[in-house]
Amino acid sequence: MRIGRVAMLALAVLFIPVVASAGLLGDTVSASLVSNPSSTIFSGNAVVGGGIEFSAIFQDAAWTLDISDTGFRLEVTCADDASLGCSYPDGLTFSISGLDFTPPATLIGLTGVTHDDSLVPVSFPPTPTFTPSSVSISFEDFSLATGGSTGDNKTAFYEATFETQAQAPLVPLPGTLALLSAGLGLAALALRRPRA
Repeated sequence: MRIGRVAMLALAVLFIPVVASAGLLGDTVSASLVSNPSSTIFSGNAVVGGGIEFSAIFQDAAWTLDISDTGFRLEVTCADDASLGCSYPDGLTFSISGLDFTPPATLIGLTGVTHDDSLVPVSFPPTPTFTPSSVSISFEDFSLATGGSTGDNKTAFYEATFETQAQAPLVPLPGTLALLSAGLGLAALALRRPRA
């Protein structure tokens, strides 16, 4: 009877969901940044590597998106001589999709979020929003300084780490089958032994 309980406990442990340490290096992802209501700052696909995956100049501001193995950093810097200004009165919509983590994992959130006072997610409707392989964030309206005194805020950033949950393998691994077979064999032997 004791072996049966141990076998049941071992099976239960195999199916407990755990937070995964999944990565993206070498994967192709899609990203877009839109100045609301419909001006695209950047949009496209890129392979996650060791440098900045997306960059664009929009309204005298230089935008970059660096996607790492485990997270991302969105950054903007306004030019010193900005004639068009660096103002986003209707906010921004930012998304990353095609997050195909290795080993297989599902995106469940963001951790370690840091940002300055300019790139602030809207609170209603709640943002960011997630699917198993994408994240979308809406940012409030903001303006960056376009020159002037040294203390002016000419840059803004939003940085986060992907929080993932391991996906259960669709096919049991050979080691799992061997362990399960051994456990069932021991349970069968325990049941067949004559009791004194």
